[in-house]
Amino acid sequence: ECTMYVEVVDETPPVAICDQHTVVGLTLQSEVDVYAATFDDGSYDGCWIDSMAVRRMDGGDGCGLSQNDFGPYATFCCEDVGTTVMVEFRVWDEYQNYNTCMVEVEVQDKIAPQIATLPNDTLDCGDIPSEEDLDQLYGFPLVTDNCTYDLTHSTEYDIDQCREGMIVRTFMARDSNNVAISQQYIYI
Repeated sequence: ECTMYVEVVDETPPVAICDQHTVVGLTLQSEVDVYAATFDDGSYDGCWIDSMAVRRMDGGDGCGLSQNDFGPYATFCCEDVGTTVMVEFRVWDEYQNYNTCMVEVEVQDKIAPQIATLPNDTLDCGDIPSEEDLDQLYGFPLVTDNCTYDLTHSTEYDIDQCREGMIVRTFMARDSNNVAISQQYIYI
């Protein structure tokens, strides 16, 4: 009779399987956290997966972040819209064996700017203002957006020889992917 002690050691890393291309949509906030499991596409291990983590390959510099280390999520921001961000996805087993794979992340901004409508008005035919006068008199509408936007405007005069008609002020707020339009009518 003989007694023998055997230590079973797992030295085989898990198999990391990534989504090769992932699309991330920004929310009403200018940043979004995407958890590591989002990038997993069926990773497995001979025993079991213990944990998953992710990190941005660029460290998040464009967003003013410092994400060089692996963590539970990667953060994406407005500055990432229209670019491809590489992330590294890592899986560990119970014995701290690990494997990694890379994911291309396309960041999209589907949230359009919100533009307030200025109130319409009626003016006397003797008081037809210039475009600059209109800007001073009525100002510009309030615009909100999760990312940066550009606000442009135009003024169209449709006034007949009797000095009656209307002025239409059109405001356009445009971000990287979306446009919002608002109009103000001034009747003469």
